[in-house]
Amino acid sequence: MPPKRFLFGPGPTQVEPSVYQAMTQPLVGYLDPYFFEVAADVRRLLIAGLYHQARIARDSSRFEESARLTEELTRQAPDDPHVKLLGAESLLRDRKDPNAALAAIAAIPVPPDSRFFAVEKDLLASEALAAAGQKDSARALLNALAQKFPNSRWIKDAIAKVQ
Repeated sequence: MPPKRFLFGPGPTQVEPSVYQAMTQPLVGYLDPYFFEVAADVRRLLIAGLYHQARIARDSSRFEESARLTEELTRQAPDDPHVKLLGAESLLRDRKDPNAALAAIAAIPVPPDSRFFAVEKDLLASEALAAAGQKDSARALLNALAQKFPNSRWIKDAIAKVQ
C-alpha cells in the first residue's frame, strides 16, 4: 500500500484506504445489469429519504417544505398508489386544500386485494370531506367503513372526530 498522501485540490483531503481498495475493483459501465441494480437501490433510498424528510418537516410544522418534498416524491414514483395517497394527504394537511385532496383521492385506484389501502383511502377521504365542510358525507363514509370493519380502532377514532 502506498504511503498516505494529501490531495491538494479543494482540500487538502487525505484519501481513505477504502477508496484505494475500491479503485482496484473492475469498472461498471452504465449499460451493465449491475449498474441498473445499483440505480434502483439509489432510487429506493431517494424515495425513502423524501418520505421521511417530508414527515419530519410536517411534524415540525414546516408545511411548505413537507409539501415540496411530497411533490418530489410523487414525481419520483408517479405510478405508485401509496405515493399518490401520500400526495393527496399532503394536499390536505400541508397545503390545507381539502377540495384538491378529494379530487386526488378520487383519481387513485385501489390495488386489487388491498383492503388496508382501501381503508386508508376512505379514512383520508372522510378527513378531507370534514375539512371541506361536508361532515354528513364524512360520517356516511365512515359509517359504511364501520359496517365492513366493526372492530377497527382507526375507524372508531375517525367517527369520534367527525361527531
